Amino acid sequence: MILQQAVTLLCLCAIGLASPSWAAFPGQKLRISIDASVIPNDVSEETLHLLEQVLAEVQIEARTEENSADLKKAFEMREIDLLLTSAALYRSLGMIGARDIATLASEDLSNPNKTAGAAVFVQLERADLNDWQDLSNKKVAYSSEWGLDGNTAFRAELVQHGILNVKFENIKPHASDAIRRLLEGEFDALVLPVCLLEKTAAKQFLMTDSMRVLSPRSTEGTACVVSTKLFPGIVAVASPSLTPALSRSIASALLSAGPDSSKRFWTEATDFSELDSALRLLDLDAYADLRKWSLRRLWTEYKPWFLFALMGLIALGLHSVVLSRLVNRRTAELADALCRERLFEQQAQVAARRISKMERIGLLGQVTTLFAHEVRQPLSVIAVYAYGLRRQIEKGRSTEEELIDGLKKIEAQNALADSIVKKVRNWLRQKGSKRELVNLLDVIQRSCATFLSSGKRRADLQFNGNSRQEPIYVYADSLDLELVLLNLLRNAEEAQTTVLAPFIHLDVFSDGKEAYVRIVDNGPPLDESSFKRITAVMETTKPEGLGLGLSLVNSIIEAQGGRIKFTQSEVGGLSVTLSLPLVQP
Repeated sequence: MILQQAVTLLCLCAIGLASPSWAAFPGQKLRISIDASVIPNDVSEETLHLLEQVLAEVQIEARTEENSADLKKAFEMREIDLLLTSAALYRSLGMIGARDIATLASEDLSNPNKTAGAAVFVQLERADLNDWQDLSNKKVAYSSEWGLDGNTAFRAELVQHGILNVKFENIKPHASDAIRRLLEGEFDALVLPVCLLEKTAAKQFLMTDSMRVLSPRSTEGTACVVSTKLFPGIVAVASPSLTPALSRSIASALLSAGPDSSKRFWTEATDFSELDSALRLLDLDAYADLRKWSLRRLWTEYKPWFLFALMGLIALGLHSVVLSRLVNRRTAELADALCRERLFEQQAQVAARRISKMERIGLLGQVTTLFAHEVRQPLSVIAVYAYGLRRQIEKGRSTEEELIDGLKKIEAQNALADSIVKKVRNWLRQKGSKRELVNLLDVIQRSCATFLSSGKRRADLQFNGNSRQEPIYVYADSLDLELVLLNLLRNAEEAQTTVLAPFIHLDVFSDGKEAYVRIVDNGPPLDESSFKRITAVMETTKPEGLGLGLSLVNSIIEAQGGRIKFTQSEVGGLSVTLSLPLVQP
C-alpha cells in the first residue's frame, strides 16, 4: 500500500514538473461536494487526500451531502466546483452545465462504461420466478442506502418489461441480513448492487447455494453476476464555476493515480447511452422537466405571451364595458322609441275610432236617406194593395180568395220593410253583415220581383236568367245584395225620364273565378265630365238626389269582397258591373 502511494506521488510530481499550470493557483479555492449516499467513505477520503497533495497551493473545502435535491440546487447555484456523485445524478444535471472529468472503475468492473447495475436474487426452489414478468405483484426488497445506480437499473428494467405493480420494501443496508430474510420468505426477490454479493461473500459466509440470479446477463469486463443492463457508476463532475486550468489539473491527477487499496481507480467513461435510456424510461433525465408542464414553467417560458394575452384580455374587458354601455344606452333609446311608437299607435287607434265614429255619424244621413227611399217601395206597394182591397170591398165584388191573396202580398211587403229597418239598425250598431252562401240567381229574381211590384214602372226590365239556369253561388249578405240591385235598378230607371222607350237589361254570368251582374240602360249619352261625376263618390246627376246612393252601393259591395265598375253603354246610357268571388259549394 505504501509502495503504491509513493509511486503515485512520484508520477504526479513528474507531471507537475512538466506542467507550469500546477503552480498557477496560489490562494485559489476549490469547493468539493461529496454525495454520501453513493460514494464510499474510503473512496472520498483517498480522493481528497490525493487532491490535497497535488493541489497544495489550492484551498480545498469539502463537504458531504446525502440529499440529491440539495446537491442539484447547490450545483445550479454555482456553490460547487467539483462534485463526486453517481452517474445517474450527473446525467440529470446535463441542462445546467455539468461535465464529467473521470469515472471510477475497479478490478471486478474494469469497463468504465459498465460499472453500475443490479442483480436480482430469488430462492433456488422458487420455480415460479424465472423471468422479469414473474415479478408482477411480487414483493421486492432493496435498500436506498446502497445508492441510486442499482435501484435505477432495476426500475428501468421493470418499466421496459411493462411491469408496474411490484411491491417494494426498503430494508437496512446489510447484505447478509437481507439474504437471510430472502431465504426465510419475507419477500420474493432481493435487489443488490452489482458485485455487492461477491464482496460480502469474500468477507463472510453467505448461504448463496440456496438462491439464484433472476434473468442473469453475461457482460464483458464484469466478473460479477448481473440481471440488469450496466452503465457508468461513480463520476467526478466539474461545475461551470471550475476554471479550465484547474479542471485539467484535477482530471490529470485523478486519471494518473493508480488503484487504491480496494483496487478501484479513476478512468474515463465514453458511453452513457444505457444510463440515459434508463433515466428516460423513469422520467428522471435532464429533459424530464421539459416534458412536464407546470404553471411555473409556463410562466417562465411564455411570460411575454402571458403579458400580451393579459393586456389583450384587459383591452377586451374595457371594450366589453364600453360596448355594454353603448348597448345599454342604445337599448334605452330603442325602448323609449318603442314606447313612443306604442303611444303613437294608441293615439292613432283613438283617432281611428273617432274617425270611424264620425264616419258612422256621416253615414247616418246616408242610411236615413236610403232607409226612407227603400222603405218607400214596400209602403207604396202596401198602400196600392190596401186601396185595391178597399175598392173591391166597397163595390162588393171581392171574394174571400182575393182578399186573402191581397193580405198575403201586404204581409210580404211588410216583412220586406221590417228587414230594411233591421238592416239599418245593424249598421248603426256596427253589427256588420251576415254573410252566407247564397245563389246569386235567387237574389236577382227577388230583387227584380220587388222592383216590378213597387208601383208602375216606366222602363222595360229584361233579365236573361231563369229557374232552370245553373246556380251561381257567392258568399254574401242576401239582403245587402238586394238593396244594391234595387238601388241600381231604380237609378237606371230614373236616369231615363227623357227617353221615349226606356229599358233596363240585367245579365248574370261567371268566368270560373268570379260572378258578374251587369245592369245596362239606354239613358241619354253622357259626356266625359258627366261620366266622371256620376262615378265619383258622393256625386249624383239627379236634380233631387243627395249623392249618397252610389257611395253606399260601393261600400256594401266592397264589404262583400267584391267591386263595382262603371262604363258607358253602347246604346247610350250607363253600364254597371258588379263582381263577387265565385264559391264552389
